[in-house]
Amino acid sequence: MAFDRLVAICAPLNYTRILTHQTVVCLSGAALIRGATLLAPLPFFLRTFPFCGANILSHSYCYYPDMLNLACGDVTISSVYGLVCVLCTFAVDAVFIVVSYVKILGTVMKLGIQDRNWKSLQTCACHLCTVLVFYLPLISLAVLHRYTQETSPLLYTTMSNAYLLMTPLLNPLVYSLKSRQIQAALSKRFGVQRVVAGE
Repeated sequence: MAFDRLVAICAPLNYTRILTHQTVVCLSGAALIRGATLLAPLPFFLRTFPFCGANILSHSYCYYPDMLNLACGDVTISSVYGLVCVLCTFAVDAVFIVVSYVKILGTVMKLGIQDRNWKSLQTCACHLCTVLVFYLPLISLAVLHRYTQETSPLLYTTMSNAYLLMTPLLNPLVYSLKSRQIQAALSKRFGVQRVVAGE
């Protein structure tokens, strides 16, 4: 989405030439191969550890650092590899997204027409909000699991569920709130009226 917005705003005349079906397939394939390559060793790491004591997970799904907490023995290498996976996938993606939005912001500010600036930024704001809701809890959770020992399990559970559930729940809300029909319906429902200059 960030690349799509970048091409649409920074090179609108070349959009159909740059973002072809072949480009989309190549980008999707690269993302799939990167994810599969980085995550494939994780089950094999877990298979080498003995598990002793209570096998109770603190998350509602099988989260790798949570599994490492249940393993007996030295899990340092596996823990570092898991953190590298998170950083190589999500942190690198976040950096590319930030760079693309900085470039978009620079291009929009050069346009000079105030209304066009607002419309361009509004189309990007929805995607940026969704990205932040997804990436911040995920990266924070990965770092907290590895570097804090005395943190409440409730914090881990809340952050992991926020990462897992908030993005799909907020996506329709974030993207639909910019629709004029929905804005008009909300204004009518809650009695909010626009004040038009000159009335």
